[in-house]
Amino acid sequence: MKKKVSISDYLLKFQDLRKLPNENWELLRGLMHDLGRQYYERYPDQLHRIRKSLQQLSFLRKEPLSENLLAKVLSGIFDHYTEKLFNIVTSESSLQNFIKTRSGNHGLTTLRHLLKGKRGVLLISGHVGGIELIPAYLCCNGIPSAIVAKFNNPELLKVSEKQSSRFPNRIINAGSGSQILRNMFDQLRDNRVVITLCDEMKEWRPYKDRAVDFLGKTVRLDRTLDLIYRHQKPAVVFALLHRQENCHYKMMLTPLVSPYVENEAHRDISVSASSLSTLDQYIRRFPEGWYQWSKFDQIQDHVCEPSPDIQDLPLYESDWNSQSSTA
Repeated sequence: MKKKVSISDYLLKFQDLRKLPNENWELLRGLMHDLGRQYYERYPDQLHRIRKSLQQLSFLRKEPLSENLLAKVLSGIFDHYTEKLFNIVTSESSLQNFIKTRSGNHGLTTLRHLLKGKRGVLLISGHVGGIELIPAYLCCNGIPSAIVAKFNNPELLKVSEKQSSRFPNRIINAGSGSQILRNMFDQLRDNRVVITLCDEMKEWRPYKDRAVDFLGKTVRLDRTLDLIYRHQKPAVVFALLHRQENCHYKMMLTPLVSPYVENEAHRDISVSASSLSTLDQYIRRFPEGWYQWSKFDQIQDHVCEPSPDIQDLPLYESDWNSQSSTA
């Protein structure tokens, strides 16, 4: 029986970082796409899982699954690993040039305004778009940040920490156990933008009686994000770097909680519910941006009603409507 290997291990864990084309984005991207295609040829069951998950999405969208969508999803997965490696192995000047030439300045004014509240900003995202590039995007524009990240490869962690030391960015190691929340609190008190994910469901500590609809499944909500908000009262936004044509990026940002507004509604808000609902809207519209389709069948569908106090937040239509569904 063939030993199961994840695509993350196949593309990252077994790579010699010193031999990668670290200054050439196009060469690195070509390598990741070639290796990614090899992976799914060797492990067709993983491709079948993605196809099956996309069929569920097609049912929600009331349209048939197309091979074009499947190809875009695979391209998005390969681009994710390209971004992850490029962010780690390239030089400071090359990374800064890449960010400045391939992304605009969307979302920066809002973040700078929220940081004036001196409580930090909790930036919630997902396994979607150019998540690996968000710290560089912020730091290249003078916004200090910290990101919660998990590393299966010790060498990647070592190189990442060295790279982050060149920028006003910090790494909060998700493998640090009970210290994770304390480190996040410290970074928020330092008035940084702290980046974390709302769809890391294996790491959740779920409520017993609160749920939300996510891609057609009723999932119990995670308590952790709500705990962070109640403990620190930071500004909270949902944000992602949307991939556009020719590997260009645009930040899409939806404010969830402002530090300048104190009212009953904000005291009772579930940032976990709001962020997951916003992510749900994005994925339904741009499914090629989410790279967790192979794990969609692991999301448990709980037999309970979504909480009635959870409502979808309006998206910034000026940003979202202008996008084309491209990978």
